[in-house]
Amino acid sequence: LEQTSRAITNVTQFYNDNKGYLWCGSRFSSEGISVYNGKVWETFSARHGLNDSSSSIFFQDSKGTLWVGSCYHSTRGGLSAFDGKNWMAYPSPNFLAKPCVDAIAEDANGCIWFAGSLSSRKGKGITIFDGEHWTKIGNNTEFPAERVITLFGDSSGRMWVSSMEGLFVVK
Repeated sequence: LEQTSRAITNVTQFYNDNKGYLWCGSRFSSEGISVYNGKVWETFSARHGLNDSSSSIFFQDSKGTLWVGSCYHSTRGGLSAFDGKNWMAYPSPNFLAKPCVDAIAEDANGCIWFAGSLSSRKGKGITIFDGEHWTKIGNNTEFPAERVITLFGDSSGRMWVSSMEGLFVVK
């Protein structure tokens, strides 16, 4: 590595994107997120447009957008998206049902689902983004999941939601 190249020091997850770049972030610190392109490290933080400088999950959708969820605290966090050049911040409650985002998946229609495992007084439920519109599905009798652990879109078009309240399948 070059001497001017520097990554964050407290890493809790790694992710390889479709270019082969290595991303790393930390759920428990606010150093930002770093990416290694094979030659140098670059580090991004809130001053570069991230919603939050911590990160709990990386996910790249079928269009190539890199989504970064943060879930450091039940009232602080959110979502950031990188299009390869610029960062966009998506805070709660403007865009997201809850501030904690540590589960992301894409369904068969290209919609991106966002959820979190921490309880929050500031928001409940999950969020679905169809590329234009943000839809919040609150914690209700139809979808009683509040603390989502993981999401999985299967080849039949169903979304599997694992939560502290049980396992749900959404079509």
